[in-house]
Amino acid sequence: MTDWSENYVLIDTNNDGGRSITGHATESLVVGRALLCGYNIFIAAFPSGKYDAVLDSSGNLFRIEIKGSSTNTLSLTSGGRSGQQINRDAESRTSIVSNDDADFIIGINKFNGDCYIVPVEVVNILNRNSLSFRSLEVFKEKWKVFLKETIDPTILKNGLLSMSEENLLAFDSSFNLDPSLSLENYQWTGTRRGYRDGFSKKDISRVFKEKEEASNLAKSLWQRVLLVLSKCPENLQQDLSLPFELLPFYAQKFEYGIKGTLICAENTSHDKGFKLDELKACAENLEMIANQVEIIINGRGVDAPHTVSVLFDPEHIRKFSQSLRNSFDFFYKNNEQEKVA
Repeated sequence: MTDWSENYVLIDTNNDGGRSITGHATESLVVGRALLCGYNIFIAAFPSGKYDAVLDSSGNLFRIEIKGSSTNTLSLTSGGRSGQQINRDAESRTSIVSNDDADFIIGINKFNGDCYIVPVEVVNILNRNSLSFRSLEVFKEKWKVFLKETIDPTILKNGLLSMSEENLLAFDSSFNLDPSLSLENYQWTGTRRGYRDGFSKKDISRVFKEKEEASNLAKSLWQRVLLVLSKCPENLQQDLSLPFELLPFYAQKFEYGIKGTLICAENTSHDKGFKLDELKACAENLEMIANQVEIIINGRGVDAPHTVSVLFDPEHIRKFSQSLRNSFDFFYKNNEQEKVA
């Protein structure tokens, strides 16, 4: 991948951190990319308008909002500050780009020229001020979306939310989608899938293995960091030692919490007496984690950061441990009664 970061804003012509010139550069990059695709594109004459450009694909016009980013995140807002160039204290008019403003956002990574073709309807549904480029990967370099052979331009501009049920079914059929699928009955493969009838034993074993591997990786990472920190300045050691020291416990907390939850779910709906010994062990391990975390945090002699207090509250961990113990007692008692019966 090409990386332009080393040559980014070599000269700050306008003494504004390069904002003005990189803004024009971003528009020029998008124009060039569109022209290379064979589309015609026009930059708006009025710079403070609702959209930045109009893209012409075989006579079908699309309003384009152009967004550039030199970070890992793309802004999805427009408006800016009223009179920003004159008065920095002016009231902000920033808002998420809407269908009234544009049809598409074309985001561009200023460090490599990658383009992300994002329908504004998607932005409205997500209702987010910004998204990472990683989360927008599905929209990367999707220039073909503007071709009328890909999707009807009317649907593309008006969006799916405006369509009638009859038209939606026709749209589904044209892309070989199954209209009977819904959130209630849709099943997707992999560990993170929806299970209406519970996890199979194989699924549970796979999840358990994943969590165990995550805990081992966290321990390994802490050991490596510990060796590096010993050679770092004291202030850096103080900043990094606590988060990394707690990292293995963070992974273990999820390991035993998820294991215990799945064992309880299986005992409730399917297999009575399933892995009860392991359920008891999960509760005991969580209690041990709570005690160790409390010792580590209190041993610092200073107030822990807010994030540590929230993620590693020993009392919350103990309460969850106790709930698993209560579940174990309940399942064990019922299991013994059924054996006698």
